Amino acid sequence: MLTGNSLIHQRLDDLIGEGERQWEEFTNSGGDVIKNPIRLTQWITSCLNLLDKLSISSNRFVREFERWVTPGSSTKLNIGAALGVLKSARVEYSLGLAVEYHLSVSAAVFDGILDEADYLVSKGYLRAAAVLMGAALEEGLKTRARTEGIEVGPRDTLSPIIIKLKAPDVNVLSRP
Repeated sequence: MLTGNSLIHQRLDDLIGEGERQWEEFTNSGGDVIKNPIRLTQWITSCLNLLDKLSISSNRFVREFERWVTPGSSTKLNIGAALGVLKSARVEYSLGLAVEYHLSVSAAVFDGILDEADYLVSKGYLRAAAVLMGAALEEGLKTRARTEGIEVGPRDTLSPIIIKLKAPDVNVLSRP
């Protein structure tokens, strides 16, 4: 069973394969006939769902993909261009340059907790601030580990989590 990054990589590969089949059918028909609109719609919806989960910061992948699959007055359906966007997302994600949605949400929460800790420091509550920062760091690392498909329990502390994350097969940048 695939987990974390490997599951997303596999799903991207599956969607790229389906997109290539869609593109081939479309071009073989002369580029103006959609033979199976149900299958095309399913592919488009699945692609948008996955792309939407990769990043929340003005998700360029979603915007570009939608541009090519949503016919309008200035554009028409272009399965090939949409497939190009999907392939680009696969490369960026493989390099660790596309951020997963729940990590972005966790980062926003983490930032808020750090602001609270900073406030506590300014009021002289150093120990309380240190506890808050430690808890935020631990929770952030647990979220990252879960994203990588690493099992972490509620009792795992910083040291074991860091060791698990530093394992060679977890390094996102070294993955294909």
